[in-house]
Amino acid sequence: MQKHQFVSALFLGALFILANPTKINAQCNTWNDHEEKDDIIGSYSVLQDFMDAETYDTALEYWQNVYTKAPAGSGENASVFQYGRQIYIAFLQNETDATKRQEYVDMITKLHMEEMECFPDNKGVALANLAFDMFYYLQVPYSKLIETVEQSIDVLGTKAEYSIFIPYGYAAVYQYQNKFIDAEKARNIYLQLEEIIDARTADKDPYLDYYNDAWANVKAQFASIETEIFDCNYYQNKFRPDFEAGEEDVEVLKYMVVMMTKQGCADDDAFVVQVRTKYEELAAAINAEKLQEFYAENPAAHAADLYKEGNYDEAIAKYEEAIAKEEAGEKNSDNLAQYYFAMASIKGRKLKQYSSARSLALKAAGFKSGWGQPYMLIGDLYASSSRNCGSSDWDHSVAVLAAIDKYQYAKSIDSEIAGEANKKIANYRDFMPDGETGFMMGVKEGQKVKVNCWIGEKVKVRFN
Repeated sequence: MQKHQFVSALFLGALFILANPTKINAQCNTWNDHEEKDDIIGSYSVLQDFMDAETYDTALEYWQNVYTKAPAGSGENASVFQYGRQIYIAFLQNETDATKRQEYVDMITKLHMEEMECFPDNKGVALANLAFDMFYYLQVPYSKLIETVEQSIDVLGTKAEYSIFIPYGYAAVYQYQNKFIDAEKARNIYLQLEEIIDARTADKDPYLDYYNDAWANVKAQFASIETEIFDCNYYQNKFRPDFEAGEEDVEVLKYMVVMMTKQGCADDDAFVVQVRTKYEELAAAINAEKLQEFYAENPAAHAADLYKEGNYDEAIAKYEEAIAKEEAGEKNSDNLAQYYFAMASIKGRKLKQYSSARSLALKAAGFKSGWGQPYMLIGDLYASSSRNCGSSDWDHSVAVLAAIDKYQYAKSIDSEIAGEANKKIANYRDFMPDGETGFMMGVKEGQKVKVNCWIGEKVKVRFN
């Protein structure tokens, strides 16, 4: 939003009056003892209806009747002044004539000043409202806007209104970029707003969502200058006292590291290294604790990690724990199938416990119909151990037939692994028995023979 840097004589006078309230000679009459009390209250009631309907032209007549006789209304709130400003702001937004616009600006300003005179206990909020109108409607210099916000914060402290956030933040960035304020001033404004949002969050302010929305806008505004106003030295000076006092919050330490490196601190800076080392130690301890808690609830996940680490026997034990937990709980057949298959794979491929692996693979297949992977695994185990089956090439080639049979069966029940099965069948085809050897041994094609060694199955002879 571009602002014209002008201010009326009345506004300058009003600011002087604000700083010197004893100079004000404004009337703060109420209708309580007024001789026309009923008429004033009647006008006020009608005024409220027109204000609700946003018919400001009609509302003006009733407002003027109340304002000229009882500007402080009932004395309990500043609604008469606020209604007046609402009316004149509506007029201002629809007016193009410069003279008329200035008249409206002067009237809005005057009503702000009179409200603060008549309701001094609400000065902090009134100043926030004035700053809001300065930013959006009155087109005053940003230096005056900043002064007004600061006066409001002086009164309200960390309970300052959320309405001052965007005007204050925007004005600060504009003033800094145009060299009207220095980096320290701009930084202090940011930190002042940060302190307010932290306090409102801690107090669970009912309007916290509004504060957060306004704060997000401020941070977006400051993003364009943050690297100029926040440097490495600033953050080191800010963080060092807390760190040396023994800060143990891992998220706070992480924030320290991120902000210092973001603002130009070298990775090997001594203080950065100190903070990062402590953060990593605490984070590692926390992560280890969380991981153990996760493993306790998810033994199968623990088993998978143990497998990756090469701890095969421990992985088997954890899969057995996962199976026991599943069988005592939901009895999910897909989970049980996967656990048994994982155990079969480890025992067969890694521990070379072939018979046990085959039993586990078949058990896995029993939990999930139409699943070819367990039979593919058995085929792989047959093929990989074929050189150890028997003492002759014939014995070895017969073991290959057993492997091929398993691949054939796997693809017959599970079309998804057909491509993989066909590749393996093709790879082992050259290792099938040859007809000449079969003839010499008196074995005919189609005849069933038993595979020696642990496989122990009968296969129908085929020649390559």
